[in-house]
Amino acid sequence: NGVGQVFLRFAINNNSTANGQINGNGASQAAFGSWSDARLKENIVDLPPQLTNILSLRPVEFDYIASEGSGHQISFIAQDFEKVYPDAVGERDDGMKTLTGWGKTEARLVKAIQELAAKVTALEEQLNG
Repeated sequence: NGVGQVFLRFAINNNSTANGQINGNGASQAAFGSWSDARLKENIVDLPPQLTNILSLRPVEFDYIASEGSGHQISFIAQDFEKVYPDAVGERDDGMKTLTGWGKTEARLVKAIQELAAKVTALEEQLNG
């Protein structure tokens, strides 16, 4: 399956704390891997409901300005996203906001969840109306 193949490891704190790795993810595929073994964790609890948060996100398409390399992209606006999930927003040295872990695929999935939620709401209204 290739998932056990490690291409690159990341560490912080003078290389004393492992931080993730890039794994082989099957034939001709690579993926970022995070530590997930239960033996490495404590205080494990289920996430609270997230649908309201997901419904309030704003997936967008946009074009980067020339100084950022131009090009069309799909994602989110960091300032909007920060209101919902501040732990995913950081800052570059020049003060520009960054977004970690939420890109094209996630934006498309959020949009699809929002569409499905709207359909469920419409169906509930038909049933109750």
